[in-house]
Amino acid sequence: MAGAPYGYRFIRKTEITDGYWEIVETEAEVVRQIFRRYTADDCSIADLTRWVTEQGIPTRKGKAVWDRSTVWGCCATRLPRPGHLRQDESRPPPRQADAHDPRSRRAPRPPAGARR
Repeated sequence: MAGAPYGYRFIRKTEITDGYWEIVETEAEVVRQIFRRYTADDCSIADLTRWVTEQGIPTRKGKAVWDRSTVWGCCATRLPRPGHLRQDESRPPPRQADAHDPRSRRAPRPPAGARR
C-alpha cells in the first residue's frame, strides 16, 4: 500500500512496539458518512465524489476536489471501518488470508538461481 487509507495513519514500528494503524478521527467521520451513504442510501461512487467535494471537505493533501479512487477506497478498503472499532481497540487485527483474494493464491517464488 502506497500510503495509509483516508481515515487512518500508519505509526511505524519502533524498538518497543510493532507498527500499527491509528484512526484519524476527523477523517474517520468523513469515511463513516461516505460509507453510510454508499451502503444505506445506495449512492454511486460518482455521486459520493460530487457530494464530498460539494461539502468543501479537503482531501488529506488539501485538495478541494476529490478523486473517485479516494472515495472508492473509503468504501472498499480491507481495513475495518473507523466506525466499527471498539472504543478500547486502537488498531485493527492483522489481515488474514482470504480465499477470494488473488494475493493469497500467488505461486511460490522459485529458488534463487532457478531458471524460469
